[in-house]
Formats: sequence, structure tokens, C-alpha cells
Amino acid sequence: MIFSRNGVSKLINLIQMFIGNEKLIDKIQPEIIKFLEQSRTIDTLSVMMVKEWGNLEKWDVEKIEGMIGKETIKQWIKEKTAEMMPLAGMMNNPVRELTANFSNSIVEKGVPIFVEEQVSSFSVSRLEDMVVYITKKELSMITYLGVLLGGIIGLFQGFVTVLIG
Repeated sequence: MIFSRNGVSKLINLIQMFIGNEKLIDKIQPEIIKFLEQSRTIDTLSVMMVKEWGNLEKWDVEKIEGMIGKETIKQWIKEKTAEMMPLAGMMNNPVRELTANFSNSIVEKGVPIFVEEQVSSFSVSRLEDMVVYITKKELSMITYLGVLLGGIIGLFQGFVTVLIG
């Protein structure tokens, strides 16, 4: 038997006799790295992985559940969810700490720059419509304010004229 405990060591000694006193790993590792870095190897491995992924996608959930176990899947989902969304840690923090990064990013970028970016993304016709709408609204408010002030001043003048005259 060549692969018995003694046989394996004899095989290794035989290989070392041919390659010299250097370690076997020092000879094999560079060759493995060269093999794995070749584009042909990468292409072959990519095709194989895509094919295997396609085969896995065809599996039924029951088959995977039978192989792994329902409780193991539940535990894995809970762990990954906790890693991705650390809600427990978030709930223990004050709101100020949760919004600190958001506030800092707005301050760093600057509100004027944000507004400028948003306005520059509007079309010209949309900007014209917005200006006309705001102008009408503000001018009508100025008109109403003028009517109110004119009425108050007119009443005041009327009282003063009645009192003096």
C-alpha cells in the first residue's frame, strides 16, 4: 500500500529526493499561484461557478431545509439580520447620536450646495412655472396688505379730521 502511514512518508521522501533539499511547498505554491492567475483558469472557474449557481437556484427550499435544518437556517437569518441592522444598539442611543452623522454631513456639504444641485436639475419650464407661482402669491399678499394698511390709515385720518375739525 502506497498510502499507508509509512507509504505517504516514503512518497514524500521520494519527491523530495528529486527536487532537492528545498521544501515541497516552496516549489508547489508558486506554480499553483501562476495557475490560478491565468485568464483561462479564471474563465473556466467563472463558467463552472455560474453553472453551479444556476443548479442551486433550481433547488426547492424544502431540499435546502432538509439538508441544513430549519433551526439552523432561522439562527443564521437572525445572526445576519442582527449584523446588518443593529437595532438593539440603535434603540439604546439617544436620537441626537443617531442623527449626528446626518447633521454633520449636511453641514459639511452645505445646504446652499444641496439647494443649488436640486435647482440645477429642474427644467427651465419648471423653474419659470415656480417663479410665476411664487410671484403671483407674493404680489397678491402685498396687494391685500396694501388694502389693509390703506384702510387703517384712511380710518385714522378720518378720526383725526373729525376730532380736529
